[in-house]
Amino acid sequence: MKKVKIIALILAIAMALILFTACDTDQNENGKELPEFSIEVVDGESTFELTQDDVKELELHKFAVESKDEIFYYQGFKIPDVLNAISELDVEGITSLKAVASDGFGENLDPMPEADFENAYLAIFYSETEDGEFEFLVEDNGPVRLYNTTEGAPKKGNISQVAKLIINRD
Repeated sequence: MKKVKIIALILAIAMALILFTACDTDQNENGKELPEFSIEVVDGESTFELTQDDVKELELHKFAVESKDEIFYYQGFKIPDVLNAISELDVEGITSLKAVASDGFGENLDPMPEADFENAYLAIFYSETEDGEFEFLVEDNGPVRLYNTTEGAPKKGNISQVAKLIINRD
């Protein structure tokens, strides 16, 4: 009887380890679970899909955005890292990027120049304080937002509910 209990305990521990290991697939390298999303990426005649699976290995970066004398804190992925994560995309020669929201906002805005990419992010998480708990962006403004934090960049170029990224080349 004692052997049966020991074997059952060992099996339970093994199953728990397998389950915990399998759950890591929805998390990024920082251990944070990512929300499901799908963004259409258009590069000329080619179209790709960007999902949470494409970015789950990328480093999350913290950044702040000031708006109307308030500071908002986010975590997200840098645009150059995101573009490099799309295996089918040739990143050479990209000159600008336009983000379009699910309601079409952004379609008529100027694209973000390549020089701003290093200071631009696809935000996934939000916190009210710099050291606070970061949570998923709320549904009506998420799950993914584009922020360009480059000094002097137009604030109207920050896009909520990103549905499409349009690649421009010269």
